[in-house]
Amino acid sequence: MEHHNSNSIKLSQRILDKITQGEVTMRPRWHFVLKSGLLLTGIALLVLTIIFIVSLGFFVLHLSGVWFVPAFGWGGLGTFLRSLPWLLIGTALVFVGLLETLVSYYPFAYRRPLFFSAIGVVALVLVGGFFLAQTPIHRQLLLSAERGELPVGGDIYLGFGGQRFADVHRGVVTVVADEQFDMQTHNGGTIHVTVTPQTRFPFGLALETGDSVVVFGPLVQDSVQALGIGRIDSDGIQPQPFPYQRQIRFFQGRPSGPQ
Repeated sequence: MEHHNSNSIKLSQRILDKITQGEVTMRPRWHFVLKSGLLLTGIALLVLTIIFIVSLGFFVLHLSGVWFVPAFGWGGLGTFLRSLPWLLIGTALVFVGLLETLVSYYPFAYRRPLFFSAIGVVALVLVGGFFLAQTPIHRQLLLSAERGELPVGGDIYLGFGGQRFADVHRGVVTVVADEQFDMQTHNGGTIHVTVTPQTRFPFGLALETGDSVVVFGPLVQDSVQALGIGRIDSDGIQPQPFPYQRQIRFFQGRPSGPQ
């Protein structure tokens, strides 16, 4: 016990000597409080920024119709992967790295493996981004950008909002005929869609004027021979199965439902 007390006295004396010699600087308590506050503020801002970027990515996928094409089979899945907003994904990952760096200053983080900490951060921003994308915020910002009322970030929304993909087409049905229909796209253009026996209808077979749809297939001039067609809600958030009484308008006798 005496030996322990002796060591403590010696350690205290060495610390006092270093302070006296100017090797150790005493800092007031407010310094540590301010540092912690700035660190927490930085973490909060980074989390909100990442969630916003991720939610913008989800919004772009819904707006373009790319979100729904995996339902059209392996070809749709390949198009989905190629059409992901990789610029937004890369930006989000950079911010996640910065967030991990800040979080690592806290004891609860450095006591755990970096892998599990990163998994938790990614899960948080994915869930938060998905739910934020369901709100009207991005659609309102896009409309403001199109009206020239968004001085900051307007070019970003116009760039992503006007983005189109070669095999994915989203629009509103304007004319329905036997085995074909016309749809008006977001930019006011018209696409003529032809339905074949090989066309996939994951959510049903029938269409009516005014339906919002996603069409999967290569565009040749202004025509598409559809590989897949899906009806979605007007906001492009989720697929909309057709009511039973509207089934089997195309190709009478063909079974409805997923193909």
